[in-house]
Amino acid sequence: MYDMGSSVAFSQKDTLYKTFSIGYNLDSAKWAALYLIDEERPLSLSGKTSIIGDVYIPKAGLTTAYVDNKAYQGDKRLVIGAKKNSGKTLPPLSAGRLAMFKQFIEKNHPGDSSLSHKDSLAQSFLLPTRYVNFKKEFQSISNIKFTGNVILMSDTTITLDSTVIAKELMVFAKTIKIKSGFHGNCQLFARDSISIDSNCRFAYPSCLGILRFGQPGLAPVRENILLGNKCSFNGIIFTYEKTESALKPMIDLGRGVRITGQVYSQGSLRTKDSVDVDGSVFSSQFLYQDAFTLFQNYLINITMNSKALSPYYLTGDLCPVAGQKKKVLQWLEAN
Repeated sequence: MYDMGSSVAFSQKDTLYKTFSIGYNLDSAKWAALYLIDEERPLSLSGKTSIIGDVYIPKAGLTTAYVDNKAYQGDKRLVIGAKKNSGKTLPPLSAGRLAMFKQFIEKNHPGDSSLSHKDSLAQSFLLPTRYVNFKKEFQSISNIKFTGNVILMSDTTITLDSTVIAKELMVFAKTIKIKSGFHGNCQLFARDSISIDSNCRFAYPSCLGILRFGQPGLAPVRENILLGNKCSFNGIIFTYEKTESALKPMIDLGRGVRITGQVYSQGSLRTKDSVDVDGSVFSSQFLYQDAFTLFQNYLINITMNSKALSPYYLTGDLCPVAGQKKKVLQWLEAN
């Protein structure tokens, strides 16, 4: 998601190195708490829904709704911010960054295929990336610490247990599963699905991404990112498919999920009660699920607050709200 940089300072025989990741400031002209594409129907608000910040919504506008014997209980203005008309499609993700992802995924990466008898794996960012490629072997990983310039890859499923310690780890696989109680800082990219169990914590700047560049001849499978109940996530969550399928991608947020950062769903965003987003949500469709009914383009008991995001937050240039100015996102190591 982010570019890397290094700086070198030397005096006679003494040399110092620092490595860092690079982010982009947010473009205030494009930044919004909410963007919903225009399918010629209104967006309905109900329950304790709160939207703070500018919004891009269909021309049909906003309305309030009575759901589960409860009326809308939020601010009478409905949105505390400017209302603008949305387009028929979402602002696109960066073609250049997507091309880099595609080139990386299609490249044949050498590397180990086993982590047996290891309790830690670390690699400096001043050295070539350390790849662990499991290929077609299902892999369930536990009781190991990953640090630095390490990438796990698989043609099938990788599962990370709560006993895994991850710092700057990247994972590329068909399916990725994270067990309940996991805490870490990582970037996870899958072709089909990412499933996060309840009570997981992802530190900034983490990333969850679905990347599908086309799978001709295969039966369609819905791409899905699931965050279980009471998860906390700091960073970017997105879905991307090059060729639109009948089963649109979905990001599914469980009860009590808290996100600090950005959500970009090329398909649907489904929520349950008490979801809180400090940042922005861009989606083609909203779904709300209660015990009996699925509501389409309803926001119920959710908070979206673009103004609550730290002014020091930086994004990746994949996102359509990325500005032009580059800054140091994170100092990674010094030697």
